[in-house]
Amino acid sequence: RAEGSDVKVRTMRNTGEVYCSAYCSRNFNNELPTAWRGACCSHAETREGTVLSCHEKSDFPIICECRRYDEAPFLKGTASGDFDDTRYECSEAGQTKSGDITEEDVPD
Repeated sequence: RAEGSDVKVRTMRNTGEVYCSAYCSRNFNNELPTAWRGACCSHAETREGTVLSCHEKSDFPIICECRRYDEAPFLKGTASGDFDDTRYECSEAGQTKSGDITEEDVPD
């Protein structure tokens, strides 16, 4: 298990249709800094402050807190089938993945 960086960004453009684990790992809407090579989800909540799992959707917009994690490169793909990706969720000790990353997942 690798350590994630303490650098975090709170996103504002997830409509609620995408798990924050997928939103962070794929840099949906290009909300994360260009210097980052990867990210994991450290927290998720609605704009009203209801805490969600990083693997939860909502009928309302979601704020995703993404932590820089350059050791796990951003995944490619932002089609609807990619909205449910659960592999990049941060933990307090570092970053965990609940699935295998293949070469096809990572951009060239």
